[in-house]
Amino acid sequence: MDPSTMRLRKAVDTLETETEKLFQGRMQNKKKLDDQLKFEQGRLREFREKINTHLDELEDNLATELDAFHTQKQTELEKEAKAFKTKNNTLNFYKMLLDSIQENSGNTQAVQELAAIRTQTKTMEDEIKMVSARLKSIDISVEYPYDLVKSTTRLGSIQQKVAHIGRVGTPKSTARSTPRSFKS
Repeated sequence: MDPSTMRLRKAVDTLETETEKLFQGRMQNKKKLDDQLKFEQGRLREFREKINTHLDELEDNLATELDAFHTQKQTELEKEAKAFKTKNNTLNFYKMLLDSIQENSGNTQAVQELAAIRTQTKTMEDEIKMVSARLKSIDISVEYPYDLVKSTTRLGSIQQKVAHIGRVGTPKSTARSTPRSFKS
C-alpha cells in the first residue's frame, strides 16, 4: 500500500476512533442528563413539599391569631353587654322605686328618695352617653398579601453547566498532504 494511502488510512482510523469516543460520550451524557432530570424533578417535589409545609404553618399561625382575636373581642363584648345588663337592671329598680314613691307621694321620705333617684338617673345617663360614644362595631377581616402571590412568578431557574471535553483535530500528516492520484 502506498505510504500516503497508509497515512490517510491511519487518519481515518484515528478519526473513526475519536468519533466513536465522542458518540459514546454523547450517549453517556444523554443518560447522565436523564438521571439529572429525575434527580431535579425529585428535588422540585421536595421543594414543593417544603413550601406546602411552610404554607400550612403560616395558615395555622394565622388561624390561631384569628381565634385569639375573636376570643378577645368576644370577651370584651360580653363584658360590655354585662355592664349594660347591670345598668338596665338598675333602671328597672329605679322604675319600681318611682312606682312606690308615687303611691306615697305625700311622704317626706318619698320626696328625698325621688331626689336621690333623679341624681342617680342623671349620673347613669351621663355614664351611658359617655360609654355609648366610645362603642364601635367590631368586625373581623383577614388581609392577604396579594402582592406576594402576584410577584412570585417563578420558583427557580434552569442552569446549564458546561464542561469542555476537548477537541478532535485532523492529524497533521493528512492536513498537509495533498491529494495524489493512485497508480494503477
